[in-house]
Order: sequence, then C-alpha cells, then structure tokens
Amino acid sequence: MDTRNKLNEAKYFLDALNRTQNTPEKFQYNLSAFLNAWRSVLDVMLYDFAEFYSLGFTREEKLTDRDFWVAARAKNLNNALRFNEWWRQKQGTLMNNPLWKKRTITAHRGYPEVVPYRFYVSGSGGTSPTISGEVVLSAVSSEGAIPVTITPPSADLRFS
Repeated sequence: MDTRNKLNEAKYFLDALNRTQNTPEKFQYNLSAFLNAWRSVLDVMLYDFAEFYSLGFTREEKLTDRDFWVAARAKNLNNALRFNEWWRQKQGTLMNNPLWKKRTITAHRGYPEVVPYRFYVSGSGGTSPTISGEVVLSAVSSEGAIPVTITPPSADLRFS
C-alpha cells in the first residue's frame, strides 16, 4: 500500500522541519513538502483501498469518495462502505485543521506568513501507521498546539 510510503514521506519532511527551523528558506521548502505529503495521505489511501476492494479504479483516474461509495455499494461490499465512512470522517477532521488551508497557499500562492508555534504529531510513521514528532512550525498561528494524527484503519479492517 502506498499510504505507508506517503506517511513516511510526511514524516521525512516533518523531521526536516526540525533540522531547518533556523534556516528560513530551507524551512519554507520543507514546510511546503510536508504539507503536500501530509494532506495527500488520505487521497492515496482512497486509491489503495479501491485496489484492495477491487473497485476497478486505476491511479490514473480521478477517484472521489463518492465514486468509491458508488462502486462499493454496487458490489455490496460492507467493509468497503465502512471504510468509506471512516475515511470521510477523517477527511472532515483534517479539513478543520488550520494546516489544511496552508497547503493550498504553499502549493498555489506562495508561502504563508510565519510565526513560531509548536505543532505535535503522534505515532512513529515507520513502525506504526501514524506519523510522529514535534516541530516548531513557523506557520498558521501562535495559539498553542494543533494535534494531528493520521491513523489508517488496521489490517483487519475494523473501523471505529
């Protein structure tokens, strides 16, 4: 599954933020890369699970959660439908995170204004399916920590 690779990519750039926090230009580059990788984890996961459930989508096709739902419903795949509901909940949670919109800025408009504040992510990224670390991000807000955890469903496909 490519989701683990995308999580590892996000972790790589999260670690790079720590290494470059005193070099503003390099920090901005790593922030942009981290936000791009972090925000795309769920998109990649949707394709991984479309392949897992044999829904007939390729990585070259545009796949939305609605497309996933329709294909899973047509095949009467209850686990796929439960995954889709879990995925939508995680997507909704992340969309409320202030970092979500910062990726749009770094990808399409330039770099966001920077102010120091602490950002926490839990898990290991390599041995478990969540990314981890602590980094002083120079972006978004100075209103305290923003907890971010992206945990894909377990291999046994139980969703909570």
